Amino acid sequence: MQTAEGAATAAVGAFADLEKADSAAILSRIREAAATSSGGIKEVLSEMRPGGAYEDLRRDFNAALARDEKFSASYEKAANALDAYAEHRNAAAPVLPKANASVLAKLEALDEQIVKASSELPGRDSGKSALDETLDKGREAVKNLVDSLRNAFSREGPSASPGLSP
Repeated sequence: MQTAEGAATAAVGAFADLEKADSAAILSRIREAAATSSGGIKEVLSEMRPGGAYEDLRRDFNAALARDEKFSASYEKAANALDAYAEHRNAAAPVLPKANASVLAKLEALDEQIVKASSELPGRDSGKSALDETLDKGREAVKNLVDSLRNAFSREGPSASPGLSP
């Protein structure tokens, strides 16, 4: 459980560091495009491919990765941290039902930050987000993460006890 929390904290930190890189302005441009797109960030990222409506953003994103070593290193760190988090989160899944409510609440808050950041970050491949790529890799942990977030939001609150009903 502590390893999953550590990996989650590292992933959140890696995404924050990426935003501080000199070339991170491209991420702001992507979010601005999403704000004006009827399909939001998901549409913008899916259209950031050759022939897509936002292929220019993908070209600029790739150029930023190629020209700015700090941005490229921060991007790789964030992508690798997401992968590591998915592995550790999956390994922690069997003990989560036994965890106390405050530990679950903290992990769920970190989960939410990671899902938000990784779903808004272009993936290594055109037309995908970093989260999509992790899902495509078959990381059961991220699938479980999404399910746990859905379950968390369907409960009365993050401190509700899972599995017990009055």
